[in-house]
Amino acid sequence: NNSYVYSGLGIYPEAEFIIYKPYIGDISPLDIGAAVRGHLGIAFGGADSVLSAGVGVLATLHFSLKGLGFISPEIMDNVEAFSELGLGFNILRHYTSDPGLVFIQTSGVKYHINNSLAVKAGYTSWGYEGGPFLGAHLKIGPGQTVVQKSLDLPSGSLSVPYKQIYLAQFYALYWYIFAAGGYFFDDSTYAVGQGTVWSITSSDSENDEMTIERSLLALQNDGSKWWKVRFYDDDMELLYEVKTDPQYRVVKFRFRDSEEGQTGEYVLTPEEIESMNPAETRVITEEEYAEWIQGKERVKTPAGTYNTDHVQTTYSDEQDEWAYNWWITDQVPGTMVKFKWVDSEDEWYQGELIEITSGNKPELGSTD
Repeated sequence: NNSYVYSGLGIYPEAEFIIYKPYIGDISPLDIGAAVRGHLGIAFGGADSVLSAGVGVLATLHFSLKGLGFISPEIMDNVEAFSELGLGFNILRHYTSDPGLVFIQTSGVKYHINNSLAVKAGYTSWGYEGGPFLGAHLKIGPGQTVVQKSLDLPSGSLSVPYKQIYLAQFYALYWYIFAAGGYFFDDSTYAVGQGTVWSITSSDSENDEMTIERSLLALQNDGSKWWKVRFYDDDMELLYEVKTDPQYRVVKFRFRDSEEGQTGEYVLTPEEIESMNPAETRVITEEEYAEWIQGKERVKTPAGTYNTDHVQTTYSDEQDEWAYNWWITDQVPGTMVKFKWVDSEDEWYQGELIEITSGNKPELGSTD
């Protein structure tokens, strides 16, 4: 029963990559990207530990006023609004009872001194920790551009930029969890209406968990599929329904707005389908599977006990090394009953199958 009231200082170094610049009709005031963020918190009183630290991944969106014809363009052209949302992993915590996996977000405004340097202010939160911030931003690459001087969005509906934030949020969470090392497994073993429920834990928070449900809602004649995906923990629930083509690319997307309760829908253009879907994420091939298999193991999970293949591959860079492990059987939808990532510091992150469900139905719209 922590009050989570203490003064402190938060430091959030971040590297961001702009991955897509969508056009809305004839205009393009947006940048959509992904970011990796670090977190260091220093508490001055009221916490069990002085330090907290963690890492996270976020979906990002920027909206520029440049070129939109506002009064005093010499000032307003330099203003940019931004929003970021994602998932963080706590390595050190102020309170031992704090969760290891947390939702993180930042929103605010930037003022560009030039095309590369900006100052920014806003509000940021990392799980239970949050507060206003001041900072500086260094951009490498071309500056923000806008093609046209007006922004014409449908009235009475959620705006296109707002929907794209939710789409980027889905990618940041879903692929981060289910595509460890850039690989995932064939999902053709799901029957329509069938689903799996997963528990996600980490070495820093074994007693805290996030639950993820995914289920197949429809299989269409051209090989396209409708999926329902739900993320939730004690503090938050996120619900999506996505249509994927035979190449596993998202082509249509629905979400429930967490604040207003509205349902939003977004149909990706052919250009967005190519650019928004992770190019380096793919199904493990039969050759890779045969090379990486470590042996047979009997694995017990809350969903049942299974005879599995233990499959492992490793990845390393100049700073660290990761081992990605999967336990695979043809007895369950999706073929996977457990996965675990381990780094060279013996920090781990894992998921296990806790339930197989049936009779799942759409909640956000039709799958016709």
